[in-house]
Amino acid sequence: MKKGLVLFLFFISGVVFSQIKSNQTYYFFSIAYGQNNEVFVTDVYEANIDNRDIYGKLADRYTKFQNYLLKNGSITSLKEIQTGYEKNYQKKEQAIAEQQYFLSTLEKQKFTAKMIQYSL
Repeated sequence: MKKGLVLFLFFISGVVFSQIKSNQTYYFFSIAYGQNNEVFVTDVYEANIDNRDIYGKLADRYTKFQNYLLKNGSITSLKEIQTGYEKNYQKKEQAIAEQQYFLSTLEKQKFTAKMIQYSL
């Protein structure tokens, strides 16, 4: 009984420790739905950021992406973006696979995907 409790406590400690690691590399791609069925999708990019900032600074990262679209001429006004979001993953392979699936879904739904080279 004691051995099982000790193993359980080690397991819980490991789970808690893995959740509170400070900086970790995450892989992202950002999406912005524009006018006339245009969808802007970034290449998969990486950032070494704190776990707490994954969602805590999401709005800041997305605003930077919108401003990048404006600055590089992909859009002429922020009003051209109807909605958008960011996808994040801990593994690069998963981010790439999800991005490819997303792009194929856009194609099937008759959206025009415009790939954007972008990084933080």
